[in-house]
Amino acid sequence: MKLNADIIYQELSKLTKIQRCGRFADELSLGRPRLYDPYRACEEACICVADRDALPAVPPDPAPLLTICVGGGGGCRLPPAWLDRGIPIFIAGETSDLTLVNNAIQHLFDHYEHWDMQLRDILEDSANISQMVIASSPIFENTITVTDKSLHILARNEPTVIEDGALQWSNFTSHDAVPANDASMMQDLYWGYRAHTEPYLHDDEGRYGGTWVYSINLFISGYYEGCSSLSAKTHPFRPGDQALFRHFTAYIRKALEKNLSITVGQAGSPRVVIKELLDCLPVEERRLEQALDSLQEGSAEQQWQCLRIQPAEQPQTLPVDYLCLSVRKILPGSVALVYDKGIVILLQQDEAQAKLAAELEPFLANMKLKMGVSYPFSDLRKLRVYYRQACCALDNGILLDSQKLVHTFEEQALPYLLSQCVGEFTAKELLPPELVGLAKLTQQTSVNYWQTLQVYLDNEKNASQTAKDLYLHRSTMLQRLNRINAVIGNKMDSAASRLYYQICFYLIEEYGGLDKD
Repeated sequence: MKLNADIIYQELSKLTKIQRCGRFADELSLGRPRLYDPYRACEEACICVADRDALPAVPPDPAPLLTICVGGGGGCRLPPAWLDRGIPIFIAGETSDLTLVNNAIQHLFDHYEHWDMQLRDILEDSANISQMVIASSPIFENTITVTDKSLHILARNEPTVIEDGALQWSNFTSHDAVPANDASMMQDLYWGYRAHTEPYLHDDEGRYGGTWVYSINLFISGYYEGCSSLSAKTHPFRPGDQALFRHFTAYIRKALEKNLSITVGQAGSPRVVIKELLDCLPVEERRLEQALDSLQEGSAEQQWQCLRIQPAEQPQTLPVDYLCLSVRKILPGSVALVYDKGIVILLQQDEAQAKLAAELEPFLANMKLKMGVSYPFSDLRKLRVYYRQACCALDNGILLDSQKLVHTFEEQALPYLLSQCVGEFTAKELLPPELVGLAKLTQQTSVNYWQTLQVYLDNEKNASQTAKDLYLHRSTMLQRLNRINAVIGNKMDSAASRLYYQICFYLIEEYGGLDKD
């Protein structure tokens, strides 16, 4: 592989004091060095190691991409023509040993070419990103982190023991999502910056107290698929680190692309089948049975619940891919997928209630999320129906109680039913004439006949219990019932009429009372 002037400078500075002149490129464009020969044309991208006295007054054309001038003492002066043209030059005036300088650079190329060969072999053999990170630890001697688009940590190296001044590195690979308590930092790092197509340098203050991090987003076929980062956690960045890290990340991108290509087209996976059911697409019986076999544990009569999660506030503060991965970790055995700008979860009902309360609700609170839960069901082909129940429970629940985290369809079924009763007619326009008359009687007297009938029906026509609930004497209660019967007649003897009256009471209560137009 090729190197750049910063890497050469870093190595030669260990041997002698180096003075830099001219303009230097950041790219890895320099090939192996050779000793300067005035009778031989310069090779493309070569480094020339030359004795000060051997340099001609006029630079050759083409000139070397880097000339290392050896000898001439600490006050070594170059021919003016070399300086005027801005040719990149290192002056090692305190040494006159051309062989020592040349060999040092050759060994440096050997070192980096061995690393490059390791990366190439790993890519061709297994495309294992963790192995690439560990192979690169001696090169950077700083923390490398590779994540996918869901903030799933694919690989990270960590310093473990320092022996004789040398760092020992261990591989830390987590197949979990980034912990929730790091979410705010990750939001800025991997969500706010994910549109950057060029490498970017940022201060990772949220995690390491002001450590600089150099990050490169990974795009495959134009889509964001992850991020590769180098953190100056162990020591500050050295000259050449960023160029070398770009070279390393090019291998990471190829490995990620190779790994992604293996998983493309797995149409029989449960998540794909569930997505098709949510979209009301026809699913072959064979594929549905395969999905059920991979999901169910036990009998074929497994009960399910469908859950929908969405951010409580807009705009969305975290990538839904990250949330989806976190949910699958919290609820093992569940299927969670991104759908309609939220997350849909299919959960086995026998474990649902305990897990929701004990494990998922704290996560919802921390992430500022809300969730709707459907009724239990067994026919997976009706998943779309129960998904809509979860959506309705969530939408209605937020309107009625914005502080609550989990809204079940069981709690919201009646409010949903009532909301469907009111279409082109208002709640008051749905009242039968006898209830309109009872409402007028209530407004004209000091007795609340409306409330009396409502409580009486709620108590299933039990006059004694109604009198207790309203703190009335039994004779007073009977007088009120006689007056109500005079207005309504014998319609309370019909179960259908009683149900109609109770629905009317709920509608008036839900939509603003009798005084509201």
